[in-house]
Amino acid sequence: MACGSATEIPKIVKAGGRAWRKINTPNGTDPAGTNAGKPGILAALPFQYLVMNRRFHPLTLQQAAEDSPTLASLMARARDASERLQAIQELIPPEMRSAVQAGPVEGDSWCLLVRGSAAAAKLRQLVPALQARLKSRGWADVSLRLKVQTRH
Repeated sequence: MACGSATEIPKIVKAGGRAWRKINTPNGTDPAGTNAGKPGILAALPFQYLVMNRRFHPLTLQQAAEDSPTLASLMARARDASERLQAIQELIPPEMRSAVQAGPVEGDSWCLLVRGSAAAAKLRQLVPALQARLKSRGWADVSLRLKVQTRH
């Protein structure tokens, strides 16, 4: 039976500080017939099997995000939305602040997520002041969209 066939199940054996794959054949010899009468052979594992013995060091979310371009851009967008919300937080009445969350930024449009239609109605009245605050803090010509989140 050839090494790596579908019916053969190799066993991992550690010997001499290295990982080996034990191959059992139907007649008790190795596929080449050089170890006649022995129950199996030890064959060196390919590189892909050696990787599984590597110890992984835990990463923080920040480190993982910096290593991945996709996650890095997502983190930058979330940070931008959070900074915008902090800039306008003082203009939102204290009772309503917990009902407002930063939503996604898409180009020059920013979405605010608001819990409840009453809070959204009040926030619609504040949109000109919110846009003026954002403009004074460096975000020029931002159009605000309000999305009402219903309670489930």
